[in-house]
Amino acid sequence: MEYKLRMLKAMLKVEQEETARNGSSYGAHLTHWWGGQIKPINLDAEAIQCLIDHYTKRLGADAQPWVLTDDDSCQYVRPRSKWVFELIEFGGCGINRYAVYSGRVDMTRFLEDKESLAVLNGILESYDYDSLEHFINDQLNEEWIELAAECVFETFINTACPVEGGCEVKVLMEWLTEDEAREYVRKRIGQTDVKE
Repeated sequence: MEYKLRMLKAMLKVEQEETARNGSSYGAHLTHWWGGQIKPINLDAEAIQCLIDHYTKRLGADAQPWVLTDDDSCQYVRPRSKWVFELIEFGGCGINRYAVYSGRVDMTRFLEDKESLAVLNGILESYDYDSLEHFINDQLNEEWIELAAECVFETFINTACPVEGGCEVKVLMEWLTEDEAREYVRKRIGQTDVKE
């Protein structure tokens, strides 16, 4: 969402500069699908400002910063609540090529019933933990929820697992060099909001 907000602010700046230079501007020309046809839509500066206000409100003034949790994969995580986390990182998709993944993990979905808990236990076993209880006991603080979310996210990326209840993963870009992947991740999260 920060990416959308940055792009909208850039569009508004261009609109305002164009209006200052020429007394008018062309607006943002977009298309959308409506009733089986592609229709044009023109957003003027006021409409762009409304979108900026909307996304700013959705993000909230207290939005948590991204935190680097794994430098090797350029993995960043930030909490959206005590149990929900957003993550982004890159991983291999060929010889010396990388894909960038983003996702959202809702840990409450992995604790709902025996089947969901079995999925979470299976994931944690792949990280050499016997069970969720063993995992929690090994983590001597409340960060266990975030660490478990990171394990879930990485597992869904590495196994090409389909989206399951509590984890959604998207491929943002593919076939990048390592430097391109790192740069893309940092731009995507808005590097100015990164805490290492």
